Amino acid sequence: MMHHAIVRLKKSHWKEEPIARVRAYLAGQKMWSKADEEKLAAECHERIEAAVERYLATPPRRPDTMFDHLYADLPEVYAPQRNELAGEDYA
Repeated sequence: MMHHAIVRLKKSHWKEEPIARVRAYLAGQKMWSKADEEKLAAECHERIEAAVERYLATPPRRPDTMFDHLYADLPEVYAPQRNELAGEDYA
């Protein structure tokens, strides 16, 4: 019995999902179609693939650069860790 209640609850919440509601509204107003959705999905896929390709073409960063944007001023306690990763001697 509990399983059926959960399934009904999930189905009722799906009707409240904002993207599905907007899609249904626009389709009802003849402002959105399956072809529009497929075109948008293809465009998004192309943009994502292009971004992935740009990322994969980027050379890896040195490990010590992870400290570059953590703090406005790197706390002294982290300086030895950064220096070690950079291959620098530290005292």
